[in-house]
Amino acid sequence: MAFEYKTDFPHLLRKANDRCAIATRFVEDIPTENLQLECMAKLENEFYRLQSEFDCMGQSQYNTRTLLEAIVAALESSVKDLQIKDSALYYGLSRTHPEYQKFLRFQSLLESEFITWKIIFELLVHRGSTAWQEHELQGSDQNADTEKNLVDEWMKSPQLSAIKVVLDVLEDTYSRCNPPELLLPGLKVRAMAPRLHTTQNAKHARSQSRRLRDMLPSTSVTDEEIYEAIFKSIRAGNFECAETIAKSGGIGVFNVNYRLRDYLTEPVVGGNHSRLQWKNWAWNVSQDMEIGPWQRATWGILCGNYAATLPVACSWEDRLWIYLTCFLDLCIESMLCRTVSGIVQPNTELASILPVEYWSSGSGLEISKIFDKLQSPDMNSSGSCSVPIFINSIRAAVTNDLEPSLLIYEDFILNMAKNKLPMDGMQVFDVVRQASQSRFVVFVLSLVKDAGIPMDRVFYGRACFLYAQAAVERNVQMLAFYVSRIPEPELGEAVKSFVSAYESPKDLSEFFSSILMLNRQSSMDAGKAFLAERFLSLQISPTPEIREGFNQIFKVFCGVPEIAATVLACLNRLVRLLLLKESPDASLAYSLVYGLKSDIGIVMGNLDAAGELDNVTEDAKSETFCWLTYFEICRKCDEYNRYHLNESLEDVDNPENLLEGTWFGTVSGFLGNYEGRISSVRC
Repeated sequence: MAFEYKTDFPHLLRKANDRCAIATRFVEDIPTENLQLECMAKLENEFYRLQSEFDCMGQSQYNTRTLLEAIVAALESSVKDLQIKDSALYYGLSRTHPEYQKFLRFQSLLESEFITWKIIFELLVHRGSTAWQEHELQGSDQNADTEKNLVDEWMKSPQLSAIKVVLDVLEDTYSRCNPPELLLPGLKVRAMAPRLHTTQNAKHARSQSRRLRDMLPSTSVTDEEIYEAIFKSIRAGNFECAETIAKSGGIGVFNVNYRLRDYLTEPVVGGNHSRLQWKNWAWNVSQDMEIGPWQRATWGILCGNYAATLPVACSWEDRLWIYLTCFLDLCIESMLCRTVSGIVQPNTELASILPVEYWSSGSGLEISKIFDKLQSPDMNSSGSCSVPIFINSIRAAVTNDLEPSLLIYEDFILNMAKNKLPMDGMQVFDVVRQASQSRFVVFVLSLVKDAGIPMDRVFYGRACFLYAQAAVERNVQMLAFYVSRIPEPELGEAVKSFVSAYESPKDLSEFFSSILMLNRQSSMDAGKAFLAERFLSLQISPTPEIREGFNQIFKVFCGVPEIAATVLACLNRLVRLLLLKESPDASLAYSLVYGLKSDIGIVMGNLDAAGELDNVTEDAKSETFCWLTYFEICRKCDEYNRYHLNESLEDVDNPENLLEGTWFGTVSGFLGNYEGRISSVRC
């Protein structure tokens, strides 16, 4: 049977134009960049939540599996959200529209990351607790008496079973995005072309089928379109749907004969000649340049001819599926020939049934070469910039060899650091692509590190630092989480770099509060250096904004006894700069000290509990106590307006303010005596 479209072209054209106009207006109001940033920020927050929970649970194989499962679920949810947005927001919009092109590139990026994590997770589940060791494939299992049993036994080997897992993931993810049942909607059945039961007159049957189709109306579906649907069904791993489409489309030569490629379920002596003859015929058909690319691809994938199939691939996932499918086909045929004839050569009786090109194509189907080919420039489309990161991670998962991927990650991190551009100087897609890849690298390295595999600490720290810089989501706690994972001595420089970018006192206090909880010792050192540079530097000029920022920071560090001297030294210096000048700013100094009175009490209590103090800490403590006493006396003596100290300090010679003046002079003298000692806290 053939297909015919039910069409009303003027009506359909009007509807298409209306949909296009609506979609165009929408994408102009809500640019695609906003959707990309929103989706990426949501993913980053979810990954941060999962990683922090994993750290709390502790590292174990079960917890690692749980983490990977949650990562896959989060990415799958994001991919589904994009599919919904695709159908809801861009329906009717031309694929060449710039906004839709941006959306498709981002969707491809997210799907690539999802597929990679899915493969890593499924391989972990498949292998369980048994580590895989590379070994040569052997096809000599004498316990199996049929082709089908032999193949089933061989597919249990570590390498072939791992490849089968990858193929299952590639087919499953493809079928979710491209359900084969919906490949040809709106079609109705016409008369079926004659079926063909032999392979000898296949070319005649194809010619007869084309003549019949030439007699159908111009709206009928062509052979090429039906083969496209058949191939996409096979790509989705749904052979039943492929058979249904072939049957309904009148492609009898496919529907009857392709079953000859199945492995025999009964014992056979001397090999299955019928299957090899069919594959030889399918190979010749896939080489026929008179038919369309989808027809060649369909027969090519069934007989292991990857050269005939690659032209229809649209992504690196398609190409990986094609290569691995043909690799699996060649491995099985090689082992079947070896089992029967004892040697695999094109000139043996059994192997010679297949074309010489079939066996020679195997030289390009080694696992390492497959992954290298996927990264060659002529294989990558414009939106495949992320291929090296994801493909090499799949290579590491399949071969159980992490070293090549670590080198790729290192190159990526180095290039990212070298070519780092400011966010406002980058296209939005470049921003989200960089964030996606750096997040992926950090999480893979974290899993490797948690598994106890040796790793360069500097390399890991640099990856965390660059991800914290590249992340779309600027959640301060999330950034502090990744910065805290940077080892010393790089942590101090990393903290310095991040705090220099924060202008909001609230962000600064949140950053230090978070990082102190995650990495106390290293964070104390970084915090001490920050306080010394920010508040003990000679260039500081106290302002209300500086005072507000210091209040926030002081509240964070007041409970850290190890840097109490630095905290008090910063407070004392700010008070000195406000009061010991030609035009004292007593109001700001008072609000600074009394706004922190309870926090100062915490610091004092920690120092008292510490026992004997060194001279620098003792001097800082004494000076702070002196300022507290001074402001307390000023507050009590100012009977009428106890919070306004400007007048009393400006008029220190007034006899009515003698007490304030006396204390002011005392404090000034004290500071003069200990200026040198207090400044030493900076070191």
